[in-house]
Amino acid sequence: MGTLRKLELTDNRYGSFVIAEEVERTSKLTRWRGRCDCGAMKEGDGSTWIKGRIGCQSCGARPPYEFHDESVSLTRAKTRCYNPKCDSYPRYGGRGIIVADRYLHGESGMTGLECLIADIGRRPPRHTLDRINPNGNYAPGNLRWLTVQGQNRNRTNNATLTVGGKAMTLAEWSEASGVNHQTISERLKRGQSHEDAVRPVSLACVATPTGSTRSSNAKLLAHDGKELCVREWSIITGINADTIEARLRAGWTAHKALTKPSGRITEDERARRASLPKRPIGRPRKSSTVQAWASSKLPMAA
Repeated sequence: MGTLRKLELTDNRYGSFVIAEEVERTSKLTRWRGRCDCGAMKEGDGSTWIKGRIGCQSCGARPPYEFHDESVSLTRAKTRCYNPKCDSYPRYGGRGIIVADRYLHGESGMTGLECLIADIGRRPPRHTLDRINPNGNYAPGNLRWLTVQGQNRNRTNNATLTVGGKAMTLAEWSEASGVNHQTISERLKRGQSHEDAVRPVSLACVATPTGSTRSSNAKLLAHDGKELCVREWSIITGINADTIEARLRAGWTAHKALTKPSGRITEDERARRASLPKRPIGRPRKSSTVQAWASSKLPMAA
């Protein structure tokens, strides 16, 4: 039986890396450490270096293998569909989603990777492999390259808001209305309708009875024959605006939310209490002997 020829890669260049030294040698493979032109170090087995599948994340240098990015995307899709140990398997293979034979085994003399590139082209920067129908397979006609942001909109658990008969995801309404997506989410948690949640805050202001200004589309609260916003009612009643909003979310009526004291001591009440005469602490006591108290409770003689 012949001996295995020792593989020597030292000083070989693979893309932006030059092999610096051998790191580990076993009966199955040999690991080598390479230095990138930017100075970063990276390790890999000999086969991976020779096939040109190692790039540098520090400087962004792409692996010399021409279709590395597309190969990684297809490999990850296969892992999600066929490897039960993958964290994403329950959402893919566990739901019956598969990779078409065209991309698994290839056809017409082309590999699966070549078929994928022929169908949807090369992968643009910062894009990932996406299924147009999130419930469909990795099959021809259902694949495209999409940004991560676009994929998040295409998830099956996205919340859909319907305004004016038009249904879009929260992220899409955020872009269309100019309202921050977190603002829309908080408005929905406060019980606002879809239409109110995506309504932009108007920069136009109107004068208020309290002498301040408010947005022209601010939500008004009717009470005692007046229609004012929560902030204005807070000024008038002395109740914190957050307290009023919390009461309304809890189902309180406007009358109860604006009239029930909050339990906080106002400045006027604090001043009134400070002006009251101070009472002596405790009661004055009379000294007496134990016998006097025991017999007649007479005061002790001076």
